[in-house]
Amino acid sequence: MTIKGKLIAALAWLAPSVVAALAGTSVGGIVEVRGDLDRAWIGTAAIAPIALPVLLIAALLARGLYAAWVPDTLAAELREERGSMPRLAAWVGVVWLGLLGLAWAMFQGTWLLASWTAFKVNAISFLSAILAVLALIILLALSRPAAELFTILARGLDRRWQRHLPGSLLLPPVIFLGALIAACIAGYLIWILLVTRRLPELSPGFLLGSVAGVLATSLVHAAWRGPWIARAIGGGVVIVVALVVIVIGLRALRHEPRTAIAIWSESRLGKLGIESLTDIEDLRDQLPLDGPRLIDRGGNHRDLVLITIDGIRADRMPGHGGAAPMAALGELSRRGLVFDWAFAPSPTARRSIPSLVTGISPPRVRGQSSEHGFELDPRHVSIAEKLRAAGYETAAFTCCFDRAERTWLRGFDLRVTNDNPVTLTELARDWVKARTATQPLLLWIHVAVPWPADREALPSERRLAVYDEGLQIIDRAITQIIGGFATRTVETAPIVIVAGTRGEDLGEHGTPFDQDELFNTQLRVPLVIAGPTVRVGHQLATVSLVDLGSTLIELAGYAPARGMISDGISLAPLITNTRSSIGSFAFAAVFPDRGPLRAMTVIRGNHKLIDGNGTLELYDLKTDPDERANIASSRVQIVAELRALLAARVRAAQISPF
Repeated sequence: MTIKGKLIAALAWLAPSVVAALAGTSVGGIVEVRGDLDRAWIGTAAIAPIALPVLLIAALLARGLYAAWVPDTLAAELREERGSMPRLAAWVGVVWLGLLGLAWAMFQGTWLLASWTAFKVNAISFLSAILAVLALIILLALSRPAAELFTILARGLDRRWQRHLPGSLLLPPVIFLGALIAACIAGYLIWILLVTRRLPELSPGFLLGSVAGVLATSLVHAAWRGPWIARAIGGGVVIVVALVVIVIGLRALRHEPRTAIAIWSESRLGKLGIESLTDIEDLRDQLPLDGPRLIDRGGNHRDLVLITIDGIRADRMPGHGGAAPMAALGELSRRGLVFDWAFAPSPTARRSIPSLVTGISPPRVRGQSSEHGFELDPRHVSIAEKLRAAGYETAAFTCCFDRAERTWLRGFDLRVTNDNPVTLTELARDWVKARTATQPLLLWIHVAVPWPADREALPSERRLAVYDEGLQIIDRAITQIIGGFATRTVETAPIVIVAGTRGEDLGEHGTPFDQDELFNTQLRVPLVIAGPTVRVGHQLATVSLVDLGSTLIELAGYAPARGMISDGISLAPLITNTRSSIGSFAFAAVFPDRGPLRAMTVIRGNHKLIDGNGTLELYDLKTDPDERANIASSRVQIVAELRALLAARVRAAQISPF
């Protein structure tokens, strides 16, 4: 055969896989994003850089393996009387059950290894490989005896079938169709009964786009029959339509940034694809994100200094009667307003801080989880962006933030990072002293309570002492930043807000340092505000860090957002003494970055209800501050009222914040 002939033959062999991969990409993109035409086009274009090569390579490998196995010859060797193939059915069953057994062994085994090794990655990686080899050896050893047993059973079943009906039951189409149906049913049951119970962030919908793409690719291969002219016309139509959809999608990707960002936020495949095609920040820059513009109430637009602390508990603070050696925070508490019952919206900083910077409750915060953390949906507008648009200079000095958390820093003109709390605040202090700008300032300092690297190994009797040592370092950091404004007069002094982003469980409720519980050791945080116009004393109202966004805007001299734009309420009337109380409650939740809530709580007055997927716990925080006595069974009316508040929050979570 000439080179030209070989090339034509190669292209002819390649053609069905190319057509199938394009069809699978189009179908997968449409199913993945599920929406109008704009979403369908952009979704297809977004997943094309990933789906197209993956589906094409998978199709070529599958066809190559199919050809290498010489199925016609193999079928002839396995065929018995009347075309029956009991041995084929037996081996299909053995392979299917073997794969199921291997998956079960790895899933259960890895879970056990994680608990036995305290989630040490290196140990799990090494032991998982050994577990896989052992499981495979056992399955291979059992495969031949099992296949022989299944062959005998299948042959007997088929003979019974042939006594009553003509022909054989065990023909290849019936065997493979039966295996496919059994695999789908078993896979769905395993997913619902086992996987989603341990990994609630996953759901069958997570795989819909991928499964649809694979099925479409397989169906095109199966339908590649008939005269070559029919295949050429059909394949050409599929190629042209798919390419047109991808081209239109690429164009829409740049002209419909809001739709593209929505797909980025909702689809993991879409996120990966869009990030391979463009910078998500470039798409964001096309949106009018400075609105709604803040309404100026006139008066003095004061400097605002927000100090947030990760891992700080209210019950250790001087202003709350705690014994931690924090003189600077104690002094701020004495000359400012202390909120005795302030709560973080989540026991994890990666969900608590986004709520703080957006003023949106965690269930309504949109975004994507990744190996780097939780990345905010670019359509969210931070408090810093709103104040910058109103004329504020913005600066952030933060620790602990990586690639994902940079999305929390949108709106800051200056960003400085250092993991040492004292060094970080020294940098902030020096910057404030050297600053010459006359515009009002929003300064955000974020630090974390330092712990030794082996904190899990600390004896229980040492945890509190080591924790207080870390709090003392944080207090030195607060001293540094307050020192940057030491020369200010009373009239020009900033309003200083100190808030915890989450608490820290030291073992009071089981595992120390756990971030999956909703007890006050993890949720009740300090909130202290001091400065001009701020009244001095204690405030007993139940408040949430979600309220800080609206509060900062009103303290800056602007009208806070109303309605569903913000989930928080402004605390400014309590701070400036224009109101003595507000009817409020605090909501917090534990949940994965994708998927349903794992548990949620609501605090109103001195009562706190925790709903852990139907398991209810009610505590009276006034008489039982350590949350030891569950009184849910004896306070039915209060439970009903607080459950209604939780239900309202869950319903509100379905309303888009955009």
